[in-house]
Amino acid sequence: MKDKGKSVLLFDTSIATSNIGDAIIMESINRILAKLFLDIRVSRVSSHQSLGLNGARLCNDSDLKILCGSNMLGSLFLKRSQLKIGLGGCLAAKDMVLMGVGWRQYQDGMHLYNKLKLKRLLSKDKLHSVRDGYTEKILKNHGFNNVINTSCPTTWSLTEEHMSGINYNKSKEVLFTLTDYGKNYKKDRKMICELQKIYDKVYFWPQGLHDISYFNDLGVSGISVLPPTLHAFNDILSRHDIDYVGTRLHAGIKALQHKRRALIIGIDNRAIELSKDTGISVLKRENMCHLPEIINELQQPELHIPFDAITKWMDFYKELIHSKLDR
Repeated sequence: MKDKGKSVLLFDTSIATSNIGDAIIMESINRILAKLFLDIRVSRVSSHQSLGLNGARLCNDSDLKILCGSNMLGSLFLKRSQLKIGLGGCLAAKDMVLMGVGWRQYQDGMHLYNKLKLKRLLSKDKLHSVRDGYTEKILKNHGFNNVINTSCPTTWSLTEEHMSGINYNKSKEVLFTLTDYGKNYKKDRKMICELQKIYDKVYFWPQGLHDISYFNDLGVSGISVLPPTLHAFNDILSRHDIDYVGTRLHAGIKALQHKRRALIIGIDNRAIELSKDTGISVLKRENMCHLPEIINELQQPELHIPFDAITKWMDFYKELIHSKLDR
């Protein structure tokens, strides 16, 4: 063992972001890794910012570097929200491993810069965990055969026992979300109006920085707006008998974690691919006309969370941390 002791560095998706969904992801990851790395120093840098000198030092001092789950990978050069490590920083951050990371969008091909960055950053022998089969397929097509689909870490607690504790009778209240960067005025306004017809009380939770501005632009009334904090979201889910319907994927999974009935409105590849893999209830936004019947008929989904793959990933790092890093 090195004199400094063993050290793990997390590329934390909840630092330097205005999207509370990143904090929802890290809530789950922190719970999982707290059990995995009981007696090990854990440091953090932002996955949304360039490394800088301090980040490079932390990389060099760490025994294991983990990029935490979010849609940080992609095909296009310098696309929004992708990993902000330049080629220069790849030397310090090399041998990084993935935990529940996903591909940004449905994309064809890959920019040469992104190919070089992935080959320099990602470990070629340690086990990578990705969020869905789409991401797994892309990485394997680019030579990373040490990749398994574990689904998003937010789903790892959705066991059969947990899901059986959800009451699938429609509630009198509903909480919805919108997505500021995925606007569709006609469909989203229809969603809200339908929810007002179906439920006695309707709440809106602004997960992203500009969600509230988008909500105001929709011109709907009679909605109770919650504070834009994770505490407010957790609080209403824990205290109210309430359903969730909305375009924010991780808000929907958080509702399931609280044992609330949830329907995610799919607006991009993340929710759609997660639904394909796991069976989580997703309605594509283009099918919004079916929203009333889906809500009224919504039953407990038969989930297919890949617990064998999750156990394989966890066991790999238990072994690595408690044996190889001691050498």
